Amino acid sequence: MARALVFGSLISLSFPLYGTDFSVADGLFAKRSEGLFQASLAKNEYRKLLPSLASDQEKIYAVGQMSRLDIYVGGMMPGLTQDQRNDALDDCIANVAQIASTKSQEYYYYYLSCIGIRGKQASVMQRLKYGLMMRNIQDEALTSTRDAHGQLVGGYEAGGILRVFSAVRANPKAKPLGLYNAQEGVDYANSALNTAKQRVHPYGELSGRDYFENYFYLAAAEVNLGIDKGDLGVVKQGQNTAVKALQKISDLRDFGELPPGRDPETTHYESELQGLQAAIGSCVNESDWKACLSGKLN
Repeated sequence: MARALVFGSLISLSFPLYGTDFSVADGLFAKRSEGLFQASLAKNEYRKLLPSLASDQEKIYAVGQMSRLDIYVGGMMPGLTQDQRNDALDDCIANVAQIASTKSQEYYYYYLSCIGIRGKQASVMQRLKYGLMMRNIQDEALTSTRDAHGQLVGGYEAGGILRVFSAVRANPKAKPLGLYNAQEGVDYANSALNTAKQRVHPYGELSGRDYFENYFYLAAAEVNLGIDKGDLGVVKQGQNTAVKALQKISDLRDFGELPPGRDPETTHYESELQGLQAAIGSCVNESDWKACLSGKLN
């Protein structure tokens, strides 16, 4: 454990410093899992700094941190009401507009994430609104994460844009808007997983395989692809993806080497992977396993 903490600290110290001191806000951000009050304190600290930020990069970082908090509160923090989650996500959609002019991957990732989670939690009628918002910006967002040869590659937040599209493409509720394609969901998640290691402030050096949400969305996409094809073998690939990810989390935890700074998110997706694994396990031996899985997952 001590070795992992020292390693994480050294990485943090190696980051180029912004002109603005974010240390107080970042310190509060690190305590986000303590509850809504603590997360709100962190968000307000970043908000207070915004008027004084001179560079686009500083604004992107501050708004990005506020958005990370909104995503955690709106989609992961336990014990909240739906109204509290909606408030966080609505605030995220409004706040991220402050960096829309940058056309950066950060902007597209946070905007897509917040409308995606908001839409997933919305009523059927409201879901149409958020789905249209996503469809209207998807081409721009995907263009931002292509390399010089036009190939999609994982970028900011360990392939964040591709991860969001994997979640959407592999969600059968996206069918009415023409956004569903489970095979694309698999492809996007694999690309996100293959994101090369890069410095992610304030965490450290992380790759696509350090973000366990990438494993979750790959497993979910594989399961839905198997349902679409009527192929239990593909479903079992999804089961295997979930099992291996859970084993990796367990091993890293035993050695004190979980990705630095992301314990709340890792814990959330560990739970999601466990739920997915349990659902698959309860259905694969049923005669109508497709209906069983569809009912449990979708």
